[in-house]
Amino acid sequence: HTFIGIGSSRRRAEQAAAEQVLTKLDIK
Repeated sequence: HTFIGIGSSRRRAEQAAAEQVLTKLDIK
């Protein structure tokens, strides 16, 4: 379960980063 948790956190971080990029592009 720990491994799955780490993967989930990593995917969450990647999604957050992608959202930030999209927001920056949207602002531009």
